[in-house]
Amino acid sequence: MLTFKINDTLFTLRTAAVFINGDRILLHKAEGNDFWSLPGGRVEPMESSADALIREMNEELHVDVHICRLLWIVEYFYNDGSQKNHEIGFYYLAEFPEDSSLFDSSRTYSSQDGNTRLSFRWHLLQTLNEITLYPAFLKKTVMFLPERPEYIIFRDP
Repeated sequence: MLTFKINDTLFTLRTAAVFINGDRILLHKAEGNDFWSLPGGRVEPMESSADALIREMNEELHVDVHICRLLWIVEYFYNDGSQKNHEIGFYYLAEFPEDSSLFDSSRTYSSQDGNTRLSFRWHLLQTLNEITLYPAFLKKTVMFLPERPEYIIFRDP
């Protein structure tokens, strides 16, 4: 995976999916975390960000997803309390197959990613301000998806 440390900063190349189902968005969180994020993962060397997203969703949700289009390329700078982070993220609008059981918004889906337990849940778009979501810029931008890819620089305080 394309994650490495330079001096006191951790650099990561990440890819993420925006799954919209009516008025809901699918988010996930790792066991023990108090925040949500978009499903996705780290890109491997010599792997495109779109291929990485398809691989990650297959590993985590056991489904082959369809990538619709690139929404954002994001340079995300944040400090997670103990570590400075510089992340480059590719955010894609994606879809599940029409017959997928993952459209059931009343369920929480669980998965294992290595030693980490993940929970996936549909959240109402209108209630995103009520949860902790990283990166925080998503609370507003997912309400108005761009027609063309946008470049964003976001620094979490």
